[in-house]
Amino acid sequence: MTPLELAGLLKDYGPWSLLALTLLAMSYLQRRYDAVTEKYQSNLEALIGKLAVTVERNNGTNAAVTAALESRTGIFERLHEAVEQAKAETRTLITDLKNHGVINDQWTREKLDMTVGRIETILEHIDELRRGMGR
Repeated sequence: MTPLELAGLLKDYGPWSLLALTLLAMSYLQRRYDAVTEKYQSNLEALIGKLAVTVERNNGTNAAVTAALESRTGIFERLHEAVEQAKAETRTLITDLKNHGVINDQWTREKLDMTVGRIETILEHIDELRRGMGR
């Protein structure tokens, strides 16, 4: 409506026409506001639903990662135990070889000493790796 039409309604019907138009405009604006609010509310509910699914998936992933880390820790502990056992058995074997007849053979003693040195180097490297993985 143009200002002239509004002025004509005001002249013909008085302030009640202006009040009726104002109420109609307010009613229209309220319906638009309600529609927009409902739209945003449904969008917000959808986003909250997606967030809940994401959090649930994240919790599942965290549980899987925790289980994998615990499994890895157990594997390293068992590996360390096996290496320690192998180290003790190797030392026993070398001691037995030295004590039972090969002590006179210089070349055999040197090779056994080199083998012991290599085994100890490997075990130290494994221990360093294990300490590094534990951090």
